[in-house]
Amino acid sequence: MKEAEKRDFVNQILQLLDKEKETLAANGFNPEAKVAELLEKKNHCDSAEAEQQKIAVLAKQATIAANETLDVAYSEASNLVDIISGFLGKDNELVKQMRKYRN
Repeated sequence: MKEAEKRDFVNQILQLLDKEKETLAANGFNPEAKVAELLEKKNHCDSAEAEQQKIAVLAKQATIAANETLDVAYSEASNLVDIISGFLGKDNELVKQMRKYRN
């Protein structure tokens, strides 16, 4: 079962038990303690899911920031290669080696 299906199942069972508590009580089963326990677990997993979603947003933002700063650093390094090439000439061995790294 997928996560959403499991969550839906828990919600459906809670709703059904609430709706049918009198039928269950008439047959000798009082579900209140189990419903309270299940509801507490559902609330806990809902909180954990919300925290997971917040962290996913933060991770996405961190990835964007990391990629942006990497692009800036790469651009600076590439510009430096071009500057050095201007001083030493494109046939210089150091320049050739630097350009090889750049691809």
